[in-house]
Amino acid sequence: MRSRVTGALAAALFLAVASAQDARGAGFSLQDFDAKSLGMSNAFSATANNSSANYFNPAGLSFIDGMEGEGTLTLIDPHQKYKADAGQGANETASETPILVPSLFGVAELTDWLHVGLGTFVPFGLSIDWGKLWSGRYIIEQASIQATEYNANIATKFQFAPDQYISLAGGGSIFSADAEFIAAVDQSALGQPDARAKIKVGNDSNVNLKWNVGTMVALKFADTKVRLAFTYRDGVHGLTLRGRAEFTDVAENPVTHQPILPASTGARATTPLPGEFRGGIAIDPIEPLTIELDYRYQNWSVMKNVDISFKDGQGAPQSNVIHFNFHDASFVALGAEYRMNLSDDKDLKDFLSFRAGAYWDESPTTMENISPALPDNDRLGFSLGVGFHPIKAISIDLAYLAVDFKTCTKRNDIGADKVLGGNPRANGEYNTWANLFSITIGLRF
Repeated sequence: MRSRVTGALAAALFLAVASAQDARGAGFSLQDFDAKSLGMSNAFSATANNSSANYFNPAGLSFIDGMEGEGTLTLIDPHQKYKADAGQGANETASETPILVPSLFGVAELTDWLHVGLGTFVPFGLSIDWGKLWSGRYIIEQASIQATEYNANIATKFQFAPDQYISLAGGGSIFSADAEFIAAVDQSALGQPDARAKIKVGNDSNVNLKWNVGTMVALKFADTKVRLAFTYRDGVHGLTLRGRAEFTDVAENPVTHQPILPASTGARATTPLPGEFRGGIAIDPIEPLTIELDYRYQNWSVMKNVDISFKDGQGAPQSNVIHFNFHDASFVALGAEYRMNLSDDKDLKDFLSFRAGAYWDESPTTMENISPALPDNDRLGFSLGVGFHPIKAISIDLAYLAVDFKTCTKRNDIGADKVLGGNPRANGEYNTWANLFSITIGLRF
């Protein structure tokens, strides 16, 4: 029984850590921090002309006059359905709890050639609830995660002709994460109802530092403007999450008459997070129109294994290695913006803007590693947006993004009950889609 419990606790801790990565966007990351960029399906690294450039490409900060700040709220409305294979229990629909993702960005022009920027955003986020009775409850019932990044940047530019320049930027971040996970523990071999495991971990006491760089080159050919962008955001090389695992309704060992699981025990998990390279090209074939193509590459292959340590029901230290076996993943987006001016008045420039875009986002996982903690697969996104700039000091942007995941099929032994002959659990088809709604309010001084 001890090995069974050890495996259950290891799996629970693994999923708490996996949830800390597993959200949306390449399966694991969020990038929906600004309604203007979202309206262009986040094809924005070579445009990057508002303070969200702190994330998309800090080199874009060099071309913002004065001071600017913005706040964004993005509502992620996820939908997940499970169609069970024969013998795998009933079909299920996950509780659809919308996730509200905030972000703040700002930039200040210190001189004509020196700008500084600040930002805080949520690069990872998840909320899922399959309920207490579904067939996969021993893998996951509920999971939630919020990771926060605090980023500062400095940018400079070198202009060698009108509308032709190069900008360079760099910065650093502080990164933190918190996760909570709930799952059932099968005690049927003891003739007892399920116990319940609740794991809460975080790294508030530890500081994880990251760095990032960006560049933007602008050229002009006749009346056509072209911008090239390249950025790199470092990963987290050793994210360590510490916390407690708490167990309720725990049965006793019939021989020792001791609880098979402790009421509470410490837990620790260590894993890297990938870095991110992004490149983009933006073309203005005519003055009011921008078309941009972006490519993002994340080296998820750094996440081969996750090390987990805890204590079992007898207080003995345990150590487990969970194998992720991820592969690197790509993201390709195409976006466009058309701007309308009411007059030649500078304060009414870009009075109204219309945006649209589409993207393809590759999952870093494989069907052999699929878990209902977040059944992940490649997905397509389609977006629309509108911007309103009534006066120089205020801008309002709205965006909608629809995300459609390819059907994900779990036909593996993750969550299998080894005591009962290795029968798999929660195998079947998972269908996921999401709607995102975003609003950004910007102020300029």
